[in-house]
This record gives sequence, structure tokens and C-alpha cells, in this order.
Amino acid sequence: MKIEHENDAENTLEIEFTELQEVDADIPILSFMQYDPVDLVAGVHGSFKIYSPFVDTECIKKVEKVSGKPNVLKITHSSALDYFCNDEVYLLRHYVYGGQVFNMVEESQNITFDNISIYGACVMGYVFAYGSHHFQILNSYIGLRPGAEDKYRISTTADSIHIANSNGYFRFDNCDLSFCGDDILNVHDDMFYIESIDSSRTVMQGTAAIKIVEPGHTLGFKDLNLNGIAYEATVASITRNGYAATVTLTEPLPDGITPDMLAYSKTRASENYVLTNNYVHETKGRGFLMNADHCLCDGNTFYCTCS
Repeated sequence: MKIEHENDAENTLEIEFTELQEVDADIPILSFMQYDPVDLVAGVHGSFKIYSPFVDTECIKKVEKVSGKPNVLKITHSSALDYFCNDEVYLLRHYVYGGQVFNMVEESQNITFDNISIYGACVMGYVFAYGSHHFQILNSYIGLRPGAEDKYRISTTADSIHIANSNGYFRFDNCDLSFCGDDILNVHDDMFYIESIDSSRTVMQGTAAIKIVEPGHTLGFKDLNLNGIAYEATVASITRNGYAATVTLTEPLPDGITPDMLAYSKTRASENYVLTNNYVHETKGRGFLMNADHCLCDGNTFYCTCS
């Protein structure tokens, strides 16, 4: 889509869907990603604009059809899109999150994906999480359908491969990964932010994503600068209310562990992995985000990644 008639004074702009004959005003508008107007890939030399109305839910105030232009919509917004300029080209994501093609969690282990192709998905390609371990993706492809590159502009609407709070030990080799709506590979583990500790020093309250801390897990601790603290604790139980969590420990914490620190599960660590001979290219997000220890990254080729 192309930006037209951008008006800062009225907080309006028009978007022309250059590859559609007609578009309805109720089309989902979740995320704008700037694309090169010639090559139609994410990112422009010296610029990369992105805005996500699915995050800023107050952004879009009104969407209207434009008389006599069946493939053009007029958007009234909160001023958040005033920095968009006429003739800029964007990919509009109608879907972002919601699922994945392959979902490996908890007891999933010892799995090989070989010679798999994903041409389009309104989700992530692969998710490995919550303790899954010992897996590999070999000789596989995520990208535009060969022969239809002029028809489609995106493969997965979010990450190509997302690994979080796994038990690690994985390998990706000789894969071709491109045109994703976010990172090609995102490897990370989440933490528990300590908001308070009760007088017995056995109960912590804070925020944590689901399943990152479970009974029996060994916890490590860090300060807010991510410096490690030489102490470990064992989780006796946990209760949750959304992201708010109460963690009870088997032993009292020492005085050196205080609120405004971080706890993390040492039982689940997405480490010990090998990334070799992959071609990572033309994508909105990062190529490889490697936020877990003990990785060999060798022989990979990166071309036109953003962020």
C-alpha cells in the first residue's frame, strides 16, 4: 500500500492498496511496515518506519472508503501516523500473532524437521517452548512461494522460528529463511521481576509470563543490570493471576536478595545450540537474535535484514 494525501493538521491520510482492485473499510489494520518502493522488501535506505495499531489501540479513530477509488481507504488517527509521508510504501499486516504452524512445548523432544517448506502463515513458523529440547530443522525453507514472488510479500506474519524457555540443545542447518513479519530466529528466556518479598522471606510476588517458573525449578538471581548473584533457590509452589505471580520457596531468601531484582529459571535455559550454513534474508526483524548462552553460529549468510 502507498501513502497519499497525508494531512498533519487533520490527522488523516489515505492508503492506496496498489495490488488490490477493491478493499473494504473493515479490513483489519494491525501493523504498518515500511517497504522499499522498488524492491518491495522491508526497510528503506536510511529509514525504517513501523507502527502497530494492534499495540496502540487508540491509534485508528476512523476508516472510510474514498468515493470513486475502490482500492483506497481514508484513515483518521490519533496523530501517531503524522510521521508517515506521501508516496511511502508499506506492507500492512492484517494478522500478527495467534498461533504457529509447528508448536513444540513441554515434553516435546528428539524431533527433526527435514525438507519442510512454509510459504505463508498468519502466525509463526516454529515455536519451541516450556521445556522442549533436542530438536533440529534441516534443509528447510520459509519464504515466498517460488514463482509467486510478485503476488505475495510476506511469509510468516511474525517470527520465523521462536524459542523461549526451552531446555535447549538444538540445531538449524542449511535453511533458507526470509520475508517474515518479525525476527527470523528469536532465542530467549523470560525472567520473574520481584516486586515484593514477605516477612518470612519465602514468598515473592512479581510478574512473570506463563510457565517460565514452575514448582521444583531452581531459580537464579540477577540485579537490574543483569549481573549474576551467587545464590540459588528452589520453587515450592506458584499461583498466578494473569502475569501477576506469587512464588513460594522451600527456604528463606538471604538479605542480599531484594525487591527490584530478577529471578529466572535455571531449569529451563534455551542454551547449547548450533546455527550453520543458513541463508537469512529480506526480512523485517532481526536475522538471528541469540539471547541464550553457548551457541556456535558459523557459515551463515545474512542479506537485507532490519532492526
